[in-house]
Amino acid sequence: MYSYEELSSIVTGAFKPLRCVVDADNDYKKKLTLKIFDRNEKEITAPLILPVREFCEKNPLLGLIQTIRAQLEEMEFALEPWELK
Repeated sequence: MYSYEELSSIVTGAFKPLRCVVDADNDYKKKLTLKIFDRNEKEITAPLILPVREFCEKNPLLGLIQTIRAQLEEMEFALEPWELK
């Protein structure tokens, strides 16, 4: 089970070289808001709200990240290789 801090670190590193910002809600870090920006600082995804409870396990988190990475690659963004450790 990932902590909020671990989850945030994993998510921000999964989309390099794009910049990823993860913000916690004010409700005891129960939700994360994820935003991804291109090199020109243009937001390229709609803000994604992630319930920490649903994505604190490896398999759901990996599936979510793979889906977002695939969408970004379809938009022709070249992402660095990444794996969930």
